Amino acid sequence: MRTYLHTKRTIYRSTERVTTLFWKKFECEICRQGLPLSIQVNDKAVSLVKIEEHLQEIQTPNYLILESLMHQGVGVTQRLIHIVKPQEIDEFSLGRGEGHDLLLNDITSSDIHAFLYFKEGTWTLEDNDSKYGTTVLMNSKMLIDLNYEKSIQVGRSIINLCMEPKEKQEEKKEIDDSLK
Repeated sequence: MRTYLHTKRTIYRSTERVTTLFWKKFECEICRQGLPLSIQVNDKAVSLVKIEEHLQEIQTPNYLILESLMHQGVGVTQRLIHIVKPQEIDEFSLGRGEGHDLLLNDITSSDIHAFLYFKEGTWTLEDNDSKYGTTVLMNSKMLIDLNYEKSIQVGRSIINLCMEPKEKQEEKKEIDDSLK
């Protein structure tokens, strides 16, 4: 399944700071059901997407992987994965308009919807007074810590935020390698 999905992936954009991977259809080719990003194998989560090649080039342990699953009609799914690689102090814009670091393909997203800030090893997400907001419960900045996992809604798109220690990533890689 991983190999099949890898062949369906395109690199939408790749810069020094952000790599965006895109799947037009992230679904089973037989039943047309949307697929999850990971499955359980022997009580361990195994990713269905191959992003290891993009993680090897990252020089900092402070990167983020943002996952966005978009639905456009019955039975049609798309998936975007943004790998965010910050400099020492960095700012990333999220929005519907062209030229943003993280492009949101969602009509309910604002042109400049939100900002992600990285400073002194800490990530902060801030809504930019967008029309539909970034989350229902978010009225101010949200801190993203190590071992923190949170799903946020931006317009109609759901983005999963997760920051894991390097050791946990290496453990997942060993599990993935054992399944090959």
